Parts: sequence; structure tokens; C-alpha cells
Amino acid sequence: MSSDALAELQKHFLAYLQGSDQVQFSDYILTQGEISDEQRLAIYRNAYRIRLKDVILVDHPVLSAYIGDIWFDKMTDEYINIHPSQYYSLRQFADHLPQYLNHHAPFLDHPQIGELARFERLLLTAFDAADAERATTEELSTLSPTLWPSLTLRFHPSVQLFQSEWNVPLIWKAIKNEQDPPIAIKEKCHWLIWRNTERLTEFHRIDDVSLTLFENFNQGYDLAYNCEQILALMIEDDVSSRVVSDLLGWLSNGLIHALIHEQKPASSNLLPV
Repeated sequence: MSSDALAELQKHFLAYLQGSDQVQFSDYILTQGEISDEQRLAIYRNAYRIRLKDVILVDHPVLSAYIGDIWFDKMTDEYINIHPSQYYSLRQFADHLPQYLNHHAPFLDHPQIGELARFERLLLTAFDAADAERATTEELSTLSPTLWPSLTLRFHPSVQLFQSEWNVPLIWKAIKNEQDPPIAIKEKCHWLIWRNTERLTEFHRIDDVSLTLFENFNQGYDLAYNCEQILALMIEDDVSSRVVSDLLGWLSNGLIHALIHEQKPASSNLLPV
């Protein structure tokens, strides 16, 4: 068989596995034994779909427990039909699951479900992120005061920002601990998700001050700029201690990859000394 013919055969086989009704793949099968060609092919198709459903179950154990077996089967069957795998790795297969849940009945009537799927995918992203060194509190404590204004941060690759509209992290935590989940309620807030030094994922709720600091540092703004920005959120006398507190917390929890600074004159009286 030529390479072109083999490629065409593989293309038809994949189309059959993914449910195409246009493919009469049984024409390619050599008949033998008591099992029909259609039955033998159905074994492959069913095994393929079961494997994809298992991928979603492994990636989203809390989501599957939350919605129950009936809705899980409906979700996975429809998702596989709408979003057939387009990747060499199964890791990306369910990337579109949150969007699917947000746009298809009956799940769209319960928006916390799509948000729960998005939260679990961010946990996966944090867990699978690249390894990198982590800055330490000792590095910050030995930093010359003249370098503080220009200080910028590089966060660890595992760090993710999650914006929630519902109490999804609390639902996730309860189910993970084999407890009854709380009733879904509206609760708009932000969370940082990361993989700690023990290779376990963690998440922590942050307020508007920490969110502003995180987003500004993540965009490359220095400490002097950050201190000026959070003046709108808190009284001036508390700015320095709050910034240092957040920096020390991020460092001790392994969220910061590197402290970056350059020598330049201090430009704000809000900076730690």
C-alpha cells in the first residue's frame, strides 16, 4: 500500500471513529469469523468514545460528582460529538468543555457548572505548568532600599488567576473532601491558583488590593507604580506595610519565580525602607 493510500485509509478510519455517517469503512474490512464487520468496527468506535469519556472523568472528577451520572453521560456524549479530538495529546481534549457547558442545555441554566469546569481546568494548568526556580524571602530582605522602587516580579509558570461569579471553589473543596457541597450562590471574587513546592495545587482568595498588585506586577510594572495605584484603595500610611505583606506571602508560598530590579533613584515616599 502506498503512503497516500495509507493516509487516506487512516483518515477514513478516524472519521468513522468520530461518528461520521458518510464513511462506509466496513468496505475496508476483511470478513472473517462469526462477528460481522459492523460489530467488529463498533467495538473500536465504542472503545474510542469510552476512552475520551474517561479522559474527561480524570480531568474533571469534582465536576462529574457534582452533576451526577446521567448529566455526565449526556455531557460527554454531546461534547465528543461537537468537539472531536483535534490534538495528539489528550491533555487538551476537554479544553472547550467550559464553553460547551455555558452554551448547551440543560447546563447553561446552571452557570456554576461551566464555572466549575473552568476552575478544574485552571487547576490542571497549574499542575502541568513548567518547572522553574522560586525566589525566596531572603532575597527580598537583603535587597538594597535603593532598588525597591524599580522592583518587578516574574511569577512562577503555574500561577493562574481565576475570576469567579459563584462560590465554585467552596463547592469544589467540599466535594473534594467528600462533603455535601454548599448551595450555589452568586459570589464574585478573584483567586490565585498555583502549584506549590510539594507539587500540590493550591488556591487562595484575594481582595482588590492584592488583585491590583498581581495584575500590575504581571504586566511588568514596578513597585513604585504599584504603590501609587493602590493609594485609591487604601489609606496612604498602610500602603508600604500592605505591599510588603503581599510580597512576603507570595514568596513564602512559592508564587514568585524571580525578583528583578535595577538601580535608579527612589521616586516615591511610599516605598519600604
